[in-house]
Amino acid sequence: MTAELINLADGLSCYTSGETEARFIYNEIWEEHCYDGPELSENLVILDAGANIGLFSIYTKKKYPTAKIIAFEPAPESFATLHRNFELNGISGVEAHQCGLGPIASAEKLTFYPTFPGNSTLRPETKKSTYEAIAERFGQEFVDTNFGNPQYLDIKIERLSRFLNGVERVDLLKVDVEGSELGVLLGVDDEH
Repeated sequence: MTAELINLADGLSCYTSGETEARFIYNEIWEEHCYDGPELSENLVILDAGANIGLFSIYTKKKYPTAKIIAFEPAPESFATLHRNFELNGISGVEAHQCGLGPIASAEKLTFYPTFPGNSTLRPETKKSTYEAIAERFGQEFVDTNFGNPQYLDIKIERLSRFLNGVERVDLLKVDVEGSELGVLLGVDDEH
């Protein structure tokens, strides 16, 4: 599916193959401030596990321009879109890796939803309640259209510790990996 350019708000635009989802994520981050926590100082190290099309990394880089951000996104289409969005929004200094994170380095099958890439998952069996909630709000046809024909992608999984050598500290770890959050944390060695 081809990513299309959409205008959000506050002069922010992005490429996305799922406009409804991109607008939802924008609202979560910029309007509802769901990812805001305590104010952080400058020269931060921020990890973005499940970077999707890059909106959290863009928001964070604009808020903390000197931050070092390391982003992880396993889906090839989302990873390519993430790079396009960084370029479109003048974002540099983000180290992006095309891989998922887990307890061991491995190859896995990702259930990828082209129009809702942020809902793509290694654990599709955990999404039943999500689909039910979406159907209640938008109708079963919406669910069938957007989640009924996923793609199954072979992806690479790496341990997070592989990327932490030489990193003195992590100030913020954002993990949004659709049911595999514990696996990300289990991929961190004691020395990190």
